[in-house]
Amino acid sequence: MLSASDAAHVLRFQSFLLEDAARLDTWHAAIRATVRPGDVVLDLGAGMGILSLFACEAGAARVYAVESAPSIELARLVAADNGLEERIVCLRERSQDVELPERADVLLTDTTETFGLNGQLLSAVIDARARLLKPEARLLPGEIELHIAPVEAPRAYSSLVDVWARDFRGFDLSAIRPFAANNKQPLALEAEALLAEPAALGALDLGSLTEPSFAGRAHVTATRAGTAHGLGGFFAARLAEGITLSNDPRQATVSYVRALLPLAEPLPLGPGDDLAIEVSTHDGREWSWGVERTPASGGPAERSHQATLHGFPRTRKELLGK
Repeated sequence: MLSASDAAHVLRFQSFLLEDAARLDTWHAAIRATVRPGDVVLDLGAGMGILSLFACEAGAARVYAVESAPSIELARLVAADNGLEERIVCLRERSQDVELPERADVLLTDTTETFGLNGQLLSAVIDARARLLKPEARLLPGEIELHIAPVEAPRAYSSLVDVWARDFRGFDLSAIRPFAANNKQPLALEAEALLAEPAALGALDLGSLTEPSFAGRAHVTATRAGTAHGLGGFFAARLAEGITLSNDPRQATVSYVRALLPLAEPLPLGPGDDLAIEVSTHDGREWSWGVERTPASGGPAERSHQATLHGFPRTRKELLGK
């Protein structure tokens, strides 16, 4: 049984998702455009089942709502209350452990997170394509594009990274700061924080990828003077023809926050400075990012590289693998 605090957290998060009208409108339109009468639908990371309800409304004969978290019990109740308990099959399992009596025509997965790739999204989709979907299945999203730009975020950097550089009641806590700088953080990023026009790192075609990894490169040019505290990351997920879900801070899009990939040291930028950026991830769980700045004035290049692998102290046992 869930503790009171865990139950409150589940309900609060699900209500937050329901209040995001842009997200729901986008998904609703994409499902109406994609799901056909009689389709079998697989909803991965179903939460409390709102996408499963949309799929039934669009004519799905059956929906397999798969969710390893307790929120699937909410989906079970909602399906029954709406007379859909025969059409929505709720499964509280990891998708990689699920066995279905039939293959699905459509995959839905609203697990894009701040930077487009929730932990194990890619491996879950690869596995679903191999075992749970028909060869010609339609995937929503079909493609996820990752975008990046240097950002000025002094308040966030102060509270997330530099907080560890200060003396605390006479004690030195600075040994923790390097770990803090190697963590991908959620950030309520506004367009005004961007120091350059964002660039696309690359796109993932979920219908064809074979490895749960991504590596992308981009070049951007600073458009104004400022201090880059990190890289701001966000995504654009193509759900259907002409229908995209995005958390681009320059647009009135979904309520998702964005990602901050901190720099080890803030980097002063001037207009015209060139930044070569590299970002890679394994299945959205481990991330690495690097920046090389070439000043417009022609001075020496500066480099920075971080990775979530270095985001927390490792025990001797973890390091030795014993």
